[in-house]
Amino acid sequence: MPESFSAGSTVEYTRNYADYPADEGWTLTVYLAGASTLSKVAEADGGDFVVTLTAADTAGLTPGMYRWLERASKGAKVHDADSDVVTVMIDLATAGDGDAQTHNEKMLAAIEARLENRVPTDREVFQIFQTTVQRIPVEQLEAMRSRYQARVFQERNPDQFSRTHLVHFDRVGDE
Repeated sequence: MPESFSAGSTVEYTRNYADYPADEGWTLTVYLAGASTLSKVAEADGGDFVVTLTAADTAGLTPGMYRWLERASKGAKVHDADSDVVTVMIDLATAGDGDAQTHNEKMLAAIEARLENRVPTDREVFQIFQTTVQRIPVEQLEAMRSRYQARVFQERNPDQFSRTHLVHFDRVGDE
């Protein structure tokens, strides 16, 4: 099983288990469980198993993290042969506007749009007839924007602790 694949794509791989050879009557079934589920019986090819998850099989998978299990069976004998996790990514071929954005990216865009619509004379509290409307203060929106900028940066740069800042020190007083 690959580490990741897109929903709506074909996944093919071959397995060989010395303890559960296909040519001795063993069957291998692959199970995926996460936001949705999928199970598929592998085809025998000599002593090997060929796993093929078709585009139609994976199209219905909701993007996210899945646990997978390969289970070998022969008669009443059932053994878990291997398991791990796989990431199912969004099918960009069928994605709509905003579908590929993370929650943090969507929140950052919403906060930035809110800030851009504000003008310096904008009131944070005002009244319309008998209803008082209170908006989020600009300072709070700016703080939220900074938090979401950091989160988006971390998602896009998981190997970095933070942004790189170049610092230059000048000697003072030794002139």
